[in-house]
Amino acid sequence: MFGITTPGSQEILLVSDYIVLALSVIYFILLARIIWRVEKRLDTYFKLLMVAAIFLFIRQCAAIFVHLGILEYQGWIVIFELAPYFAMVVALMVMNSIVTKLDRER
Repeated sequence: MFGITTPGSQEILLVSDYIVLALSVIYFILLARIIWRVEKRLDTYFKLLMVAAIFLFIRQCAAIFVHLGILEYQGWIVIFELAPYFAMVVALMVMNSIVTKLDRER
C-alpha cells in the first residue's frame, strides 16, 4: 500500500540467527571473564558451560550459512544442535555435586 515490503520468512530467520549469534558471543565473553576469576570445581562448571557456548556459536554459524546458501543442511549439523544441551547437563551435574558437598560440610 505505501511501498513498504515486509521481509519474507527467510529474512526473518536470518535476522534472528544473527541476533542469536551476537548473544552467543556475549555469552562466550562473559563466561571467559568468569572462568578467568574462579578456581577449582567452579572452574570445571564454567568450562563446561564454555563448551556449550562454543557449540552454540558453531550451530549458529552453520544456521546462518544454511540460510545464505553457503552450506546445505546435513546430518552433522544435528551434533551441534544437541551438544550444547549435553554440555549444560554435565555442567549442572558438576554444580549439583558442588552444592551437595557444601551442604555436607555445614
